[in-house]
Amino acid sequence: MRILIATGIFEPEAGGPATFAQKLARLLTEKGWDVTVLTYSTRAAYDFDTSYPFKLVRIKRGGKIFNRIRFFLAMLRHAGDRDLIYTLDVFAVGLPVALA
Repeated sequence: MRILIATGIFEPEAGGPATFAQKLARLLTEKGWDVTVLTYSTRAAYDFDTSYPFKLVRIKRGGKIFNRIRFFLAMLRHAGDRDLIYTLDVFAVGLPVALA
């Protein structure tokens, strides 16, 4: 099964969605799923990103409108071959997912 998890925040940011997305992605990867996490971030990448057992795509934050556009375009690139898209936010990621 191939899943894309779309979340507004992810490690190292603190918060429920960041923690839940990371734990869910690890668990599903352990179960043999092909997991991609798509998230907003203050940086394009962190040194520890390559240590995750799943693919992590960070969309660098900018203005709100540009955030949604960049997230939407990334969603189009990464969601095409996924069996399931799981969103952890209604507006920040849910709207771009619905439009894609």
